[in-house]
Amino acid sequence: MLSETTYCCRLWTLRRNGVIARAEVIQLEGAGLELRYTRNDRPFVRRMFTDGADLLREAAVRRFELERDGWSASPRANAPTRQIQT
Repeated sequence: MLSETTYCCRLWTLRRNGVIARAEVIQLEGAGLELRYTRNDRPFVRRMFTDGADLLREAAVRRFELERDGWSASPRANAPTRQIQT
């Protein structure tokens, strides 16, 4: 039986030599949280977590490793989000 999936958020976006790497969180109903790493929008690593703190720790360690290897934050990823007036 397939679980319902919900896109939660993008944690970070890094670039190097024209390649874009991202870490995104997907919630799988009844299964937990998936940390999905993509390169140029193609998933290449997926890990499941039941604890959000463990997921965030893993994503932070991976980002540190990539930045150490020359990847840098995308300017758009660091841009302030636009506030919506209500």
